[in-house]
Amino acid sequence: MKPTDKEYGAFYAGYIARVQEHKSFDQQLRENMDTTLSLLASSKNIDNNYRYAKGKWSIKEVIQHIVDTERIMIYRALRIARGDKTSLPGFEQDDYVDVLDLENVPMNEILDEYKTVRHASISFIKRCGPKALLRIGQADNRPISVRAIACILIGHELHHIQVLEERYLSSL
Repeated sequence: MKPTDKEYGAFYAGYIARVQEHKSFDQQLRENMDTTLSLLASSKNIDNNYRYAKGKWSIKEVIQHIVDTERIMIYRALRIARGDKTSLPGFEQDDYVDVLDLENVPMNEILDEYKTVRHASISFIKRCGPKALLRIGQADNRPISVRAIACILIGHELHHIQVLEERYLSSL
């Protein structure tokens, strides 16, 4: 079940809107992974350092951004699910991407990391009980529940899959 708007900041509403109510969180995370990997596999001859415009992230950076965001969000979910009341800090995604040096990193290494992180996230979310999924904590000075985090991960990746399809792979 999707979270109520009291369980997340307004910034995340677009991601949460992409979640399908009739499917479990772990099923949607698996489907996203399959879609992302299939999309990139079908585009084997592309330059993964490609940017569709000056100042935009490369394909590698988009995938690494998904990985980094997922790690941070699952860390938040772990702390909240376990009852930690500490207010958790925000993060600036552009700062994370700005310090990446992925040009010479093989895409398969980035995808291996992506799969490892995703499998760990699926395992964590799947094992969260109903009470843990409903727990609400604070991150970036806003309330957020564990189930909202699961939905954000799903919708965030769907957003980037769409961007990859429309802005990167369609123009190659």
